[in-house]
Amino acid sequence: MRRKAVGQWLVIGVGAGILAGCGGPRGPEPISHGMTAGQVQAEILARVRNWHVVSEHVTLSLTENGMRQAYSASLTDQVNPPLFSMQVTPVTGAPYEVVDNGLNTVLYQPGSSHYAIEPASPMPWRWFQLAAGDFPQMLASSRAVGVTVKPKVAVLTLNTPIAPNIQARTEVWFNLETNTPMRWESSWSGNSLTLIPSHVEVNASGGIGGFTPPTGVTPMVMPSGAVDGYLPPPGPVMLRDAVNFPLVLPPAGMPLALNAIQTDANTSPETLVLTYMTPNGTPVVITESRRTGFTPPPGVPVITENVGALTVMTGVLPEGVNLAALTLGHTLVVVEGPQNVVENLLTAWANSVTASPSITGG
Repeated sequence: MRRKAVGQWLVIGVGAGILAGCGGPRGPEPISHGMTAGQVQAEILARVRNWHVVSEHVTLSLTENGMRQAYSASLTDQVNPPLFSMQVTPVTGAPYEVVDNGLNTVLYQPGSSHYAIEPASPMPWRWFQLAAGDFPQMLASSRAVGVTVKPKVAVLTLNTPIAPNIQARTEVWFNLETNTPMRWESSWSGNSLTLIPSHVEVNASGGIGGFTPPTGVTPMVMPSGAVDGYLPPPGPVMLRDAVNFPLVLPPAGMPLALNAIQTDANTSPETLVLTYMTPNGTPVVITESRRTGFTPPPGVPVITENVGALTVMTGVLPEGVNLAALTLGHTLVVVEGPQNVVENLLTAWANSVTASPSITGG
């Protein structure tokens, strides 16, 4: 789905292809000794092809170029629309939180005064997802080359495309009682990856939410590619500012969860588009830039009014979405959303900030 945010298109939601080319769905049959590797692969796929949301604890060990990294994490991985939330505890270093919607990634270290936003999903979190939401598609895209069937466990040997340009030899231990993976081991070019999931829960009700910043925590925007390597360390290295104007957030206490962010540092002036979601799933779009004036979209009448000490231009877009534009500090802020949410944001900002010069059309 696309909607036209003022000044640019904002893509809300990213499609995910699942199990293309694996044939129509069918019910699973018993897995037994004597089956071929391909037969066991097909039977496991029949058990996992309808995974939508996976929650689990996982330990991860990655050895690459002679360097070993180890982590434990609790994660929830939603397949479609893609949304991924994880609390990571490195063996060395401070824990941090990751929220990734397939378009943008939020990284937050508890106790930090900022959270980092990267405009494009980085590779690192793919490792954690191999035994979670990516498991069905990863299994479907692999070639089965060997199998051992035990009373309660099937061990598949696969050739697996675990990452772009990486074909790995993989062994997957699959629990035949719970129909969930128990262990994932991949090796390639002298490197290795081991995942051990536990407490796996599939398609639980309740879904998964976005990232809601703690009170007083503000964002820093990362340019695409700012994180180097596979698993970035938490801390100041993640907080590289990609815009040159003050960011404006919904005040603490507003029931809005950050869903996506887009930034284009190549435009003049730079523009930042943040999408939030209300508790009932209605989007609220906040477009920010360093501008001196606001020009409403063609055909949209606006009026100028005062909200507290703020001077605000308001109107209604053709699709019935309310629009408000104001200047806070040196930042032009344009809000699109339901009338009550827009009004509450304006009132909260008026109560918490010093008014800036009035906005004039231009």
